Amino acid sequence: MKSIRSVNPEKLLLEFFKSENISLKANGWVFAVCFSGGSDSTALLLLMHRLSIRYQFPLKAVHVRHNIRSEAESCAEEEFVRRFCRERNIEIHSESLPPGFLSQKLRECKRSPEEAARIERYRIFCKLKQEGFADWFLTAHHADDNRETVVQRIFEGAGLFGLKGIPRRNGFFLRPLLTVSKQTLIGLLSENHLTGIFDSTNGDLSISRNRFRLTIAPFLDREVPGWKSGIDRLIEKVNAAAQALLRLPIETVIEKDGDGAVFIRRERWNLLLKQERYAVVYAALQSLLTGRDRERISFDFVRETAECLCGEKFYRGVRIRCDSDRILFSPPASFFLRYVFCFDVSEPGCYRFPGGVVTVRKDPFRDINADFSISVSEAVLPLFLRSFRFGDNSSAEKTEVPANDRFSSAVLCDRTGVKAVLPVAKRVTKNSADLEKNLFFNYYMEIRTEHGR
Repeated sequence: MKSIRSVNPEKLLLEFFKSENISLKANGWVFAVCFSGGSDSTALLLLMHRLSIRYQFPLKAVHVRHNIRSEAESCAEEEFVRRFCRERNIEIHSESLPPGFLSQKLRECKRSPEEAARIERYRIFCKLKQEGFADWFLTAHHADDNRETVVQRIFEGAGLFGLKGIPRRNGFFLRPLLTVSKQTLIGLLSENHLTGIFDSTNGDLSISRNRFRLTIAPFLDREVPGWKSGIDRLIEKVNAAAQALLRLPIETVIEKDGDGAVFIRRERWNLLLKQERYAVVYAALQSLLTGRDRERISFDFVRETAECLCGEKFYRGVRIRCDSDRILFSPPASFFLRYVFCFDVSEPGCYRFPGGVVTVRKDPFRDINADFSISVSEAVLPLFLRSFRFGDNSSAEKTEVPANDRFSSAVLCDRTGVKAVLPVAKRVTKNSADLEKNLFFNYYMEIRTEHGR
C-alpha cells in the first residue's frame, strides 16, 4: 500500500488502475461511479470524467435515493446529481426506494439504518451489473475511511486479516481513492468551485462512524498528532504480512479437489505453525467465498477452526470436513445447490428444483405433505424460482436466513425483489434410498395476488 499523499489525485487514480491491471482504453470497459452527491463521490466522478475525456472510455453514474431524510433534502440531492451529470454529459441511472421501505427492512433484518441502506444500494449495483449497465462500479472510500475502519476493528479485537483495511478491489467493485485523503478531495472541489451535498444524517451521533468522526478523531488529532500516519503504516505492514503469510500455504499446502473443493493433507497440516494454520484456513475460505462473505471472514472462526479441527463445520455455506488423512473445504454450490438455476413460476402447481419442491397454491388449504408453509401477501405471478445470488436480501416474512445457510437456499422473487427464501436440506445419508428424502424439502406457498384468490 502506498503512503497517503495530498497531491495530484488524478495521478493517484492512474496509479491505482495500473496496479490493478485495469486498462482505461484498451478493453472498451464501461465504468460507473456510485454517486451519492456527497463531496467524496462528487470528487471521484469529477476525476473520472477528466480521465474519460483523456482516454475516451464510457463513464456512467448510479444514484440511489433512500428516502430516509426529509422530502426536501432528498429532492435537492437528486436534483444536484442529475444536474452535475447533465452538465458533463454523463449517463446516470437513478433509483428511488419506496418510502418506508428501509424502515420495513430494519424491522425484518434487525440491522442498523446505515447497514440496511448499504445492503439495498449494493443490491441495486449488483442488479445493474447483471443487466450489463457497466463493467466496473467505483465507490469513493478514501484514506480517512480506511483509517476509521481499521481503528474500529482494533477496538473490536480483529486479527491480522481484519486489520488489512478496506479492500481496494472486491469483485467488480473498485475503490481507487484509498490513498487519497478527505482534505485532498475537498481541496479538489474547492479548486473547481464545487461543493457536494451535505447529508444531515452525518451529524447523527447514534451512528458509530459519526461518533468516531465527530468525537474520537478530533481527540486523536489533538492528543496524538501522528495517529493518521501511524495507522497508515500499520495498514501497509499488515497487508505485507498477510500477503507473506498467505503465499506459502496457498502454493504449497492447499490442493484442489473435484467439484471446486480444496483440501489440506493431514501430514502437511501437522507440520504447520499456529499462525500458518490460521493462514491456511483463511486462504481456503477466501478461495471459496464471494462478495461480502469473502471480505469479512471471521477471525474468531478461523482461529477456532485452526485450533480445533475435528468433525464437521459450516461457515457461510462452506462445509469443512475433517478426515483421518485430509481436511476438505467444499464450496456452497458443490455441497448444496449443485446447479445455478432460474425458471418461471407462472401458475399454481408443483415445482421441483435442486434442493426442494415448492407447491404454489392460491387456496387456503395447506399441503399436508409440505415441510414448510410460507404466505406471500404481495406477490404477483409470474414469480421466479432461482438459486441464491450475492446481493439478495436474505430475509422474508420477518424470518432471517442465517449467513451459513444463504448459499444453500433457493429464492422466490418477482421483478421487485425477493419474496421468500427457501433453505434446502443439509443432511445427506449414505443410504441411496433415503437420498432424495434428505436432499429435498417440500414447501407450500399461499399466493395472495392483487386480484385476489
